[in-house]
Amino acid sequence: MNNISILDWEQTFQNSKSMYRTVLTHKRNVLHRIKEYKRLGIFSGTDREDLLYYYNRDSLNTERHRKNALKYSIKISLFNSLFSGVGFNNAGAGIRIPLTVEQSYSEADDILESGNITEEYANSEIYYSERVENNFIGTYPVIIERVEDYGDFLKVLVDDIVLMNKSINFSISYEEWKTGYKVDGKRKVKLNKFLRKQGFSQYTLDYYSQQIKTEKSLYLTVSDRVQHIAGMSFYSTGDWNSMGGTSCQDPRNEYEECLDLLPSMYDNKLFIAFLHEDVEDVADTSEKMLARTMCRLININGKQFLIGSQLYGNNETKDELDKALSLLNSYNVFSLSQMIEGTTVHIEQTNGQFLLEGEDEVYLCNDFEELVNCECPACGGSGEYTVENNRGSSVDIECPVCGGSGDYETFVHASVDTYVTVSDERELEPYSEGYTHFGNSIKIRIDEKVLGLK
Repeated sequence: MNNISILDWEQTFQNSKSMYRTVLTHKRNVLHRIKEYKRLGIFSGTDREDLLYYYNRDSLNTERHRKNALKYSIKISLFNSLFSGVGFNNAGAGIRIPLTVEQSYSEADDILESGNITEEYANSEIYYSERVENNFIGTYPVIIERVEDYGDFLKVLVDDIVLMNKSINFSISYEEWKTGYKVDGKRKVKLNKFLRKQGFSQYTLDYYSQQIKTEKSLYLTVSDRVQHIAGMSFYSTGDWNSMGGTSCQDPRNEYEECLDLLPSMYDNKLFIAFLHEDVEDVADTSEKMLARTMCRLININGKQFLIGSQLYGNNETKDELDKALSLLNSYNVFSLSQMIEGTTVHIEQTNGQFLLEGEDEVYLCNDFEELVNCECPACGGSGEYTVENNRGSSVDIECPVCGGSGDYETFVHASVDTYVTVSDERELEPYSEGYTHFGNSIKIRIDEKVLGLK
């Protein structure tokens, strides 16, 4: 069906049929034993209770699985009746174009200098690590179709048809779904109007209205260039549905989180994938990133894979980026959404946490006044004081300064007016969204079946 998948329905149908046959066989065996026990005159006591329990349980389960199999058989049949394969383009990814733009540390430094939080760290060359050898870097032409969305729409129609318990005598083509006009006899009518006339629910009408149907020819670039990583949000088109049309990784937004740009440049298995309209956008990316995601390189059984993380953009461009990543599966590039059903947890070693060193010159100006309790200066804290009497003898007496307590209270005044240099160290973890970072390793969920490992 040209990328339209109802495998979930088909799998449920097959599972229900299999369970129906299994439970029915068990039910028949129990019934045979009941008849045999009756013939022998031993159908009584605990054996009778157990057999009746199993028979009633199997009867209920048989009916449940039969109804479920029938329901999905009807849904699949309805889907196939509604489906029309007319009007599809050849969606996919073109041949990778080499990334010829050079590393630009000066461009990355300009980005860091654009915000107060990062401006003092505008020396990107000392933070950046060369990426591990890979075959992912480049620009991929992609044609974004909406075939899966069309399939999702047909599924919603099927559910409505089942609820309405009515027959249908029409199909809806991909082109009709995309344009919003249904050919009804010799005339064209708006698809929502046609569906309303057929009795479909407002939920279905709203679902269709809210779907994104635009097809586009775009470019997806996977880059390790320092300026693209530093500019992962700085180069936004400005219409992303997050902070100020960009994200917290844009230094201009003055969020503390933008310090993550430094370990992101440092991590040698971290790449950026971004969507753009023109192949030349990689050379001048200013306000050209339609959407972006950071991708992790992982190694499994000697194979390299690139797994996307959280998507940034607006609703339409994030959806387009997610689809574009899926189109690159033949290159071993995958979106995070493709890993959702995975049950395998993969551990990958990384080049660890980033140690951010800082040095500041701090001006100190303050006056201090306080009543303090200290050791008595006369007796040294012993409480005794030695004197010599008129006859030349040494005599220990109670200290006349502290009264024998050994403590002395005095009023202290001090002032400071100077500059001092202070330094500190701070550990920052590389960029992590959609997986867990442990400093020297990461943990990420994968779907081995999707990755072609099963």
